[in-house]
Amino acid sequence: MSGTVNDESGEPMPGVNIIAEGSRKILTTDADGQFNVLALPGDFLRFTFVGYFERFLRVTEPLTDVRVVMNTALEELDEVLVLGYSETRRSDLTGAVSPVKSENLNKNVSSNVTNMLIGQVAGLQVWPGGWAPGSGGQVQIRGGGGVGSASSPLWVVDGFPMSGNPLNNLNPEDIETIEILKDASATAIYGASAGNGVVLVTTKRGEFKSLKVNYSLKLTSQKLGPVPEMLDPEEYMLESNAIGKELWLIENKIGVYGPNTEADILAKGIDPFKPKYSELYIRNFQGGTDWLDEMIRLGIVEEHNLSVSGGGKRTRVMGSLSYYKQAGVIIKSGYERWLGRLNFDHHFSDSWQAEFRMSAKYSEKPGIKITDEVFQGSGTVNGALLFSPLLPIYDENGEFSVMPERPHQPNPVSLFEIQNDATGINFNNFGRVTWSPIEGLKTKVSFGLNSTTSETRYLLPTTTYLGKVQNGMARWTESKVNNISFDFSSTYTGETTSGDEYGIMAGYAFQKVRWENIKAFKNNLGKNEVSWWMLEKGTIDGQEFEIGAWERTLASLFTRFNYTFRERYLLTMTMRFDGSSKFSESNRFALFPSMALAWKVGDEDFLKNWKALSSLKLRLGVGQVGDEGISGSYKTLYYEDDAYVIGEERQVGSVVFQSGNPDLRWEVSTEVNFGMDFSFFDNRVNGSLDVYTKWVDGLLAYAEPQSWEERGLKPYNIGSTVSRGFELAINTVNINKGGFRWNSSFNIFGYEDYWRKMDEQIAKKNYQSDSDPLYPHFYYESDGLVMPGEELPHMPSAVPGDVKLKDINADGKLDHHDMINGGNSQPDFQLGFGNEFYWKNFDLKVYTYGKFGFVRTNNVALTFTTRVDKLYSVGANRSVDIKDRWNSENQTSEMPSGMLSRYGYGDYFDENISFLRIRNITLGYTLPEGKIKGIRNLRLYLDLSNPDFVTNYKGLDPEFDGNGQYPSQRSYTLGLNLSL
Repeated sequence: MSGTVNDESGEPMPGVNIIAEGSRKILTTDADGQFNVLALPGDFLRFTFVGYFERFLRVTEPLTDVRVVMNTALEELDEVLVLGYSETRRSDLTGAVSPVKSENLNKNVSSNVTNMLIGQVAGLQVWPGGWAPGSGGQVQIRGGGGVGSASSPLWVVDGFPMSGNPLNNLNPEDIETIEILKDASATAIYGASAGNGVVLVTTKRGEFKSLKVNYSLKLTSQKLGPVPEMLDPEEYMLESNAIGKELWLIENKIGVYGPNTEADILAKGIDPFKPKYSELYIRNFQGGTDWLDEMIRLGIVEEHNLSVSGGGKRTRVMGSLSYYKQAGVIIKSGYERWLGRLNFDHHFSDSWQAEFRMSAKYSEKPGIKITDEVFQGSGTVNGALLFSPLLPIYDENGEFSVMPERPHQPNPVSLFEIQNDATGINFNNFGRVTWSPIEGLKTKVSFGLNSTTSETRYLLPTTTYLGKVQNGMARWTESKVNNISFDFSSTYTGETTSGDEYGIMAGYAFQKVRWENIKAFKNNLGKNEVSWWMLEKGTIDGQEFEIGAWERTLASLFTRFNYTFRERYLLTMTMRFDGSSKFSESNRFALFPSMALAWKVGDEDFLKNWKALSSLKLRLGVGQVGDEGISGSYKTLYYEDDAYVIGEERQVGSVVFQSGNPDLRWEVSTEVNFGMDFSFFDNRVNGSLDVYTKWVDGLLAYAEPQSWEERGLKPYNIGSTVSRGFELAINTVNINKGGFRWNSSFNIFGYEDYWRKMDEQIAKKNYQSDSDPLYPHFYYESDGLVMPGEELPHMPSAVPGDVKLKDINADGKLDHHDMINGGNSQPDFQLGFGNEFYWKNFDLKVYTYGKFGFVRTNNVALTFTTRVDKLYSVGANRSVDIKDRWNSENQTSEMPSGMLSRYGYGDYFDENISFLRIRNITLGYTLPEGKIKGIRNLRLYLDLSNPDFVTNYKGLDPEFDGNGQYPSQRSYTLGLNLSL
């Protein structure tokens, strides 16, 4: 057999692997894309090249002029998708749907699939859950539109709705595709909870008459990222003395702070300022501790994934096991996870088919407190940065040293004595039976059970300060969530006599979610040997026991009609009738319709001669979707409280936890979406463009009840919002010649979320209005620093060096009427940009993403450069930046003095920022197939994660710069993928 291999444009393709399946012989095309191979009749020739779909050629007779065309793997328009209980071709989609293939996930960035989606899809915003081991992220589709939990999408795995984000329970190697359904016409069939979009996850399955074994290994080292530079012992003592002197000047109104001189004060018999640390002590000081250095180590991650898939004539099976272990860069932090999956499909006959999906997860997370708290509950990071650098780890008695002026601030190393461990168990069991009694008719019955159990164990031993105060304290918490789902649907597809295609589907769905929580607490445990499971050792006076539960039921009827006229004009109509137990009987049920139209304008005769155009489709969708997105329901809820004393005895009574609201109703999203899908130059350039407007009415959230109502938060329909946005996604093959290939993927999107009306029952602040952004940034506007001799009627207690705030309405007072909205915490637009380069068997991949035009507070500066008076009064450390603060001897500085001010700092530490981050750089090599007998594929790669970013932000990290957050890391990964 001989011939030539070309791409879609007719260019010859050198380096294409050709495998004769029968004899396992292998060769590659030459520089002109030509090949010559010996094969037996009945053999299959398999043509493979990175970035292209495989091609197969059956050998029946000798041929000498075979022409094989390889198609790019950008997007397969004839791919069949399972969307909303039935199948459709991608080319026939009428709604806004964006795919993410498994091979495009950034699998080296995290243990959580959510974080792998960053920058992948236009309109999909991901907030990473931070850098702590095992942390997950949050997802929004097309902006908020709502608040709180109401802004989260609906998650569906293999056709089964989940009660929360399931991606932390999935092995990335098991995922086949992720589909993001964005507009109402696409999500309407899923009904309740789909008002904020739908994320469909499809896992891999086996193939008929084949056997494949895949193994992957990743070894990662993680290095600590940027952290605040704190004062060393010498700087600490010098700055403490300087701050003490400044406080003395302020108190006695000396120099720039008032009319007095030092001589005047001394003449009145007031003692002169005496430095806390003498020059001799500072000069001779040795020792001290770099507390953060005592906290950190080199982080190590290892991950193993093994899967076996295959099948016979009627059965196909895929099973996988995964192990992930991370030792975090903070000592004692880590995450360990085991995942298992079994996907089973069997065709009993041509009309009966069954499929089962079973998965399990077990995780352990040894914990330390990483929080922004101070004092007794201080987190490790904050505690290490704030603790005095003069102290040793242990005092002369061998106990953890404490700050004399602040004994309630725990020694950072002592926090490692605390047990704060968490475990999680998750089981998913799904099944589906499909019956096709006649051609065109499919009836499906599906059932599923998702069960999650999480447990936390906390022990505060007496070696810690707070543990000593409580004489040892332990707390144990366990929560369980069970999600049961069932659905039944029938779909009939057929053709009219004129060849038009149509489909009719109807069905019923039921879901029940139950949550249970148990918590036990006890102090006075005494000895440190006692752990959390020995709660009976404590005293009765120091114990608490709580138990709680809630349940939610959802039932729905739905139908959908599809019609394709002359293969170019497409219509989809959907109707869903939802009922939820979260609402009273009078508001329990609601009807939600949608309709979408699409026109394959690229198939029209008037565009046939436009050779550059491969395809063009216009879409218009209008629809409504309901949401029940609050954690509770309309009912009044109570809890027991023994805080009542009648006579001389404490009595148990009931306290309102949540005020009821029988008028609570569905949150309704109405959306209009216009979009187009396009491809040019034989599909070398393709993409989509969407613009949309979404109105949300009856927004669900909790708010404070009116003064005459019972206490406790109350669920409300708090108002209406509007969201407007755009999305553009483009995929290109930039170069494909001479064995070199360069692919790019680019997406950009932006949106605005605004209030249309706030409910009259919700008390607004004076500075709020019905047209505010949904995520505003209100503050007092700063106007430089207060200068010596400057009088401010609206800030009568201000002293030089304080931040000066504007009296907007010039009434001589500083109050809510002077608050302004200085920006939006949501970006103006976001983008993702990926580039993939292939040369022979080498590949290089670079992924970036960015967010532009949003306001955030520089929390590091706010925490570690303000309240510098605490350095002198209680010994709390500060960053080296305070050496440039305004003071009586540095009056040209633009940095606030950092002293305690009753007026705060206004917007001084707020910044309007943008950033572009390099997410990953991966360099890989794939061994040509057939080089090693029995190995289908072998790939080795090196990956650098989070190497750098560009930003105008003055803090440490524009994305993760929280107060006391787990520090960022740069990761280096060595990986291996092996297929047999």
